[in-house]
Amino acid sequence: WALHQVRMEVPDAEGASIASLSDLRFADRFRYGTKAANLGELFYLLDNGSPRLLGYYQLPRPPRENLLNHLADFLKVENQSKVLRTAAREFLRELITIPRGIALPFRFQREFLESSPQIQQTIGKLKMALQLGAREVDSLCVSLQNLIRKTRIPDEMRETIDEMVTDHLLGVSSFVVRSSSNAEDLEDFSAAGVYESINHVTTVDNLFASVKEVWASLLSPRSTRLRQEVGISLDDSYMGVIIQEEVPSQLGGVMVTVNPTNKADFRNVYLNCSETSVEHIVAGEELPIQYLFNTVEGG
Repeated sequence: WALHQVRMEVPDAEGASIASLSDLRFADRFRYGTKAANLGELFYLLDNGSPRLLGYYQLPRPPRENLLNHLADFLKVENQSKVLRTAAREFLRELITIPRGIALPFRFQREFLESSPQIQQTIGKLKMALQLGAREVDSLCVSLQNLIRKTRIPDEMRETIDEMVTDHLLGVSSFVVRSSSNAEDLEDFSAAGVYESINHVTTVDNLFASVKEVWASLLSPRSTRLRQEVGISLDDSYMGVIIQEEVPSQLGGVMVTVNPTNKADFRNVYLNCSETSVEHIVAGEELPIQYLFNTVEGG
């Protein structure tokens, strides 16, 4: 990573408001973070379909011209573009459900950090320490995280978040508060497991504390040093927050659609799963149940 600098798109931390996930598209990643924007794009795909839905199968796969015959056999339809696209969309709609939720834009994090002069002073010290390569970086990161946890979210912001939760998530008894940074889920920088997401949030006070915990994770020693290594500056790093309905499941985990050790391997999809805690899988604290699926040969 130190040899490969990551290119960042210019973030927008000014005008956006809290939005329902279902109203977002991929282009909104500059304001709400990559994860929230991807979820919004998936909502749109399931509702409206896409000409790109078959793109993976349309690519040349020597010695095969493409993989559309495999997909047609799997879906039990004829190999005709419109028929295949309709069948593929219906297949996805039957199997995929996205828990409803809202996304807090980068603007909320910026305004929260600017509400505390002490936080601003410490951020200035951290920037200087990063420029100088000083050993105080880790201690300043920890100090910043503690300041964020102790600082009260401004009342107007709390009321706005509370109203949007009531409007869009009425009746939900347990929430997941998830990170959605512009410095994660990128083509050259995944940052998997680097930022915080909090499960089993059941009270208003815990909800606001969890939002601050996600904001604080952007400034952890680990995440700060990882971004510094790949050339992502602190000034360009922002954290959006997803507040989402928590859905109980018997199995949870992470799916990797590209072979981490061989990007030319387009056939295999990897699943690391747990019957207890998805967080343990992401953090590397639990030996996962591992599945390997061959997407080409009907896996």
